[in-house]
Amino acid sequence: MKIPHFQVTGRRRKILGRACSCLTVAVAAVAILMLLPGLAVAGPLEDADAAYKRGDFAEALRLLRPLAEQGVATAQDNLGLLYAQGKGVPQDYSEAAKWFRLAAEQGNAQAQFNLGLKYDNGQGVPQDYAEAAKWFRLAAEQGLAEAQFNLGVRYSKGQGVPQDYAAAVKWYRLAAEQGDANAQHNLGAMYSHGQGVPQDYVQAYMWLNLAASRYPPSERRDNAVASRAWLARHMTPNQVAEAQRLAREWRPGEQKAAVLSPAPPKEPRAASAGTGFFVTQEGHVLTCAHVVSGCQQVRARLADGGTLSAVVLATNDQDDLALLKTDAKPRYAAIFRSGSSLRQGEAIVLYGFPLTGLLATSGNATSGNVTALAGPGDEARLMQISAPVQPGNSGGPILDQSGQVVGLVLSKLNVFKVGRVIQDIPQNVNFALKSSVAMNFLERRGVSFSTAAKGSNLDPADLAARARAITVLVECIKMP
Repeated sequence: MKIPHFQVTGRRRKILGRACSCLTVAVAAVAILMLLPGLAVAGPLEDADAAYKRGDFAEALRLLRPLAEQGVATAQDNLGLLYAQGKGVPQDYSEAAKWFRLAAEQGNAQAQFNLGLKYDNGQGVPQDYAEAAKWFRLAAEQGLAEAQFNLGVRYSKGQGVPQDYAAAVKWYRLAAEQGDANAQHNLGAMYSHGQGVPQDYVQAYMWLNLAASRYPPSERRDNAVASRAWLARHMTPNQVAEAQRLAREWRPGEQKAAVLSPAPPKEPRAASAGTGFFVTQEGHVLTCAHVVSGCQQVRARLADGGTLSAVVLATNDQDDLALLKTDAKPRYAAIFRSGSSLRQGEAIVLYGFPLTGLLATSGNATSGNVTALAGPGDEARLMQISAPVQPGNSGGPILDQSGQVVGLVLSKLNVFKVGRVIQDIPQNVNFALKSSVAMNFLERRGVSFSTAAKGSNLDPADLAARARAITVLVECIKMP
């Protein structure tokens, strides 16, 4: 009897459900402010989950969309599922794939898996097994059992990757050890046929027995039971007893370490990122203190891709400022505005590296206005701006229309916390530190910087170019 392999493309998880449990929540330093490297969204996601569970898909959609549009990966993935399922919105696979991709590119494993399914099935995107395998692999390497199983299927069938039964066995086993019944069934079939592993009926029986016990009543369970019975007829009683003992004593995850190759030495990784800007032509960079807090190393990356090591010379947690020193000799450095005071309603441009890894690596310029000359509680050190900011913008320069620096991006309103109170999502309420505070910080540390009065307004493209020339991506490196 040839034991069948299941070549299904996986099971789509119920929307939400466990979504909130995988979200890292950043605690803001100020009650209503949210520092940009993190997003505190557990509450709204939990509310969306509850709405979905009670069948109120329109409410789930209402809660998820603003979170998704502001870059929350879990919300993007769940919004994609609503479109894929046609719940609360007309079914639209293209729109589903769009949201899955946004979340997948932020490293969300479930979204990577869901995007892989779209490519596997040609739903909303052209059918492309290689692209499907790529996204399955990214999710599989994060430990997602469905993705591990599907990647095993691709290797078993040679779709999108070279046919490789040993690789198929590896990924089936990783998923099987997490309790994935389909993977257990296919792993049993591989042992039965001697594909990718030496033929071993005891191991085959064990994995089929586990699969049969985990399947609900279905054709798959019937197949697993029939395959197990066929094996039993070709095994000795002692072999059957041993296989049954192994199945009884099996526990999820116990054999995982034996399957994986020895892990390579861990390398330092960028745990978070923000923005900074040159304040001298000797390589001094100004950024936010929370961007470099707890870092083993700090790197500065130029808009053209060049990377520099950086040393933290000084920090001020109260003002959330940090001074870095690099070996760069930049052609341009910031010129701080002097003389005329900033006015409410004045037009500004900010430059930074929002949503690092998702948007343009050369940085983004956005425009807006000064909406208030003080922050929450009339905090005089701060000003309120309407220019959109995202995680990664922290520490970026804010320029007036003549190209002079008038502030530094600090934080955004915790729209989710406020939204729970006022039952609405505030728009474009962001905060910056005034340049006068930054200049005082630099003066106290003996850093000589340039100042100038506001000049003539620049063309928007020239203004963006000036901002780009002084701005760097700041990466916080931590050991895994």
